[in-house]
Amino acid sequence: KDVANVLIEEGKIINWEHYLLNKNNKLIPVEQNIVHLKDEEGEITGAVGVIRDITERKKVQMKLVQIRTAVDNASDCIAIADAEGRIFYQNQTFLDLFGYTAEEISKMEIPSFYESSEMISDLVEIMNRGEDDQEWPQSDWL
Repeated sequence: KDVANVLIEEGKIINWEHYLLNKNNKLIPVEQNIVHLKDEEGEITGAVGVIRDITERKKVQMKLVQIRTAVDNASDCIAIADAEGRIFYQNQTFLDLFGYTAEEISKMEIPSFYESSEMISDLVEIMNRGEDDQEWPQSDWL
């Protein structure tokens, strides 16, 4: 459906992202909301619209796409887990190295990848310190 038909059929357009030209013929990304005004008989008497400049949002979205692309294609294994250790993201390199599918990984927790509880304890201790320059404890597993 085109925007005019949506407005006619639904009486409103919400969060319509498009581009408008400014005085200097520069395209500006905007988000627009339009709602029909009606009289007591339900006849359309006008419309109210709000236009919001979303230039900064688009810049941030572009940066996020670039970062996501870099992480997805990194030659290092990258995984992200929540506070409970459940993995909610992994790049393809991670899947390739460990041999799991994304679906299998989504049902796993970080401890599944370690062979001993001592390794996990050391890792948790370092992560809880929140210090970037900490050396790994000299455990038997190193």
